Amino acid sequence: MKKIPDDFLKLLRGGALVWSAYFLLLAVFDGVQNASKPLPAPYILFYGIAVVVVPLLAFLPGLPERLGRAYPVLILSLMGFLPFVGEALILSPYEVQPWISVLATQGIYVRHWLPTFLTASLVAYGYRWTVVVGFVAAVTSISILLAALHLSPEALPVAFEISAVFGILTAAVVLGVSLILQRLRRQESDLREVNEELLSLTATMEDLATSRERNRMARELHDTLAHSLSSLLIQLETVEAYWDVDPKIARELLAQAKQTARSGLNDTRRALQALRANPLDDLGLELALKELAETAAERADLALCFQLPRHLPQFSSEAEQCIYRVAQEATSNVVHHANARHLDLWLSQSDGWVTLTVHDDGIGFIPAEVTHPGHYGVPGMEERASLAGGSLRVTSAPGEGTTIALRLPINLG
Repeated sequence: MKKIPDDFLKLLRGGALVWSAYFLLLAVFDGVQNASKPLPAPYILFYGIAVVVVPLLAFLPGLPERLGRAYPVLILSLMGFLPFVGEALILSPYEVQPWISVLATQGIYVRHWLPTFLTASLVAYGYRWTVVVGFVAAVTSISILLAALHLSPEALPVAFEISAVFGILTAAVVLGVSLILQRLRRQESDLREVNEELLSLTATMEDLATSRERNRMARELHDTLAHSLSSLLIQLETVEAYWDVDPKIARELLAQAKQTARSGLNDTRRALQALRANPLDDLGLELALKELAETAAERADLALCFQLPRHLPQFSSEAEQCIYRVAQEATSNVVHHANARHLDLWLSQSDGWVTLTVHDDGIGFIPAEVTHPGHYGVPGMEERASLAGGSLRVTSAPGEGTTIALRLPINLG
């Protein structure tokens, strides 16, 4: 059983309310028009059912889920055919003077044109143009059939002409609406596909850039740190060989080994410095986080709520790196996986602790599943938090969004 789209369901319910309000208004005017005598009981019963039952069915809890695709068929059928049948069987037989009628004949009522046009428009929104044509044809046929059953032979030509013209005009206008809606839906679908392709391409480019950076760092470490450590190992082995044979040469070799160790240490520091986020060097933590959040919100078309303390405490470079990298990984997950509409990024401080919070209202996930082998995002953030002396808490559930909270002691600076 297919689920009814939310936008179509809202339009059906809104249309049912307008439809019922219209017939309630007609009943009031009919009562004023026939003030000299009370309206007959069948009239009151018919309009009572029309005004109450249709919106009741439209808003009955759980009915759309139980009926599925049959739900809009039920509502639209009642809205489309109930006025014709009811008025043909009640107004003329019980001699109720209708508030709106065609002057040429007492048996054709233009009062049902507006609700029929409303119903046909709802059909056009939810179904293909062939269904729209079938609906308008069915309504027109029933109108002509009822006219033939209870009108005089002299009034039939006028009734047929009026019904046919009304059916043609309704079909023309509603089919135009249907074609416009179909074109808009195709454009929306095309835009969604292009957006998904762009996001996929962006993710691929980011992965490629990350892979290239890792390869570059691997080559640099191999050419510097690995070479230094290999030289140091050879020198220490030589020192060990000369230690008892020629202590003087052993001491000279030991001094060389120490120099090699210092050089390797400097190479390591330069390599680690290269891993630092450039935005932190150029902008500082506050502006770097702001740029990170705004870029993520713009890429995924998210509503952004960004909050920082008025005065940020001084952090060590390791703490700044931890905050920025966790925020970077968390916002990247929101952009690529969350399918969210809102992104919140807050940095707050209290009782000697600073807390980074990244929240989204997306599809969520089960946190225990992302700790399995093959998942690196959350474990990587947890490892960064632990190395920086803090902790990371991930709160999420399917359909309930995700909150990632990084907590670090302020005295790290």
